Amino acid sequence: ALNTAILFERERTVALTLQNRLLSTLPVTPDWIEVAASYVPATGLKIGGDWFQIIEASDGRLAAIVGDAVGHGIGSAAAMGQLRASFVTAVANDPDPVMALHAVDRFAELGADTIAASAAYILFDPNGTARYASAGHPPIVVVQAGESARIVEGARGSVLGLRGTPEESATIAFNPGDLVVMFTDGLVESRTDPIDYGLQRLVAAADASRHLAPQQMCEAIVASLTAE
Repeated sequence: ALNTAILFERERTVALTLQNRLLSTLPVTPDWIEVAASYVPATGLKIGGDWFQIIEASDGRLAAIVGDAVGHGIGSAAAMGQLRASFVTAVANDPDPVMALHAVDRFAELGADTIAASAAYILFDPNGTARYASAGHPPIVVVQAGESARIVEGARGSVLGLRGTPEESATIAFNPGDLVVMFTDGLVESRTDPIDYGLQRLVAAADASRHLAPQQMCEAIVASLTAE
């Protein structure tokens, strides 16, 4: 029993150290865009494969990625770190959503923990457009000024590492007052209800909180969908 307790405490210490090193932080962004994020872990060790990342791209553009490595624990946390590093390299080489996902797809197939991860990728441009593509990840929600929130379908391929990432991206308008909600499946999945119901709840929560500042809106959406 003593040995078991020592091993558990050692694993917990390693997991917490990884958590502190790997959890994303929000960088300073250009004046034309504001980013907010909320991370609510599902496991006791607060370590898993869900992650987000904001990367500056060329010509003043901004890449936003939300991903999910398979499983929980140290292995998935390590995979998360590898995938994040891979996206940084991919964006530096070519920030186009399709090309970036293709590059990370080739990397993901080389590792046991990185294969079958999912990712949603959006390239925001200050000219008023955003280009979106997804590798096996839940769709994004767009809240455009004067319109109801909606789910953006299309531009989706298979999870990373299977050489099935999308061949085309979807272009959406992104003008002053517009919002984009990116998330992982844990926000909309339920043991009792189909995922479509969770997506409907997310769209409703986005509409109900659109008047709030981005960080407040983000927290309100998470609170609404995680309430018992």
